[in-house]
Amino acid sequence: MTDKVKIHPTVPPMAGVAGRTSEWRTSRPELFEDKCTKCMQCILHCPDDCFIINDEGFPVIEQYYCKGCMICEGVCPHNAIIEIPTLPGGEIDAMSIEDVLRLNYSKEKDE
Repeated sequence: MTDKVKIHPTVPPMAGVAGRTSEWRTSRPELFEDKCTKCMQCILHCPDDCFIINDEGFPVIEQYYCKGCMICEGVCPHNAIIEIPTLPGGEIDAMSIEDVLRLNYSKEKDE
């Protein structure tokens, strides 16, 4: 008698299965297509599979399902993704993108 091994295929999460998960985060990623080289490192490393690819081949973040772990920012070799702080609930930005860019620019200048 042989033992059968059950193999469970990996299935990416479907939108809405667990509901919006963005409510858990304290920051969110923002991707800039002008810096993106379409290397797809963000997609490969995202633990929540919350990226899709648009018609031009760029990754797009599905913000309602992003938990804000910011792994995508850390693995992006071209700094095309930045962290935007959010208010409690994760849906409203605590700072404008322009303010975050200004703050990041001044940090780089000081270093």
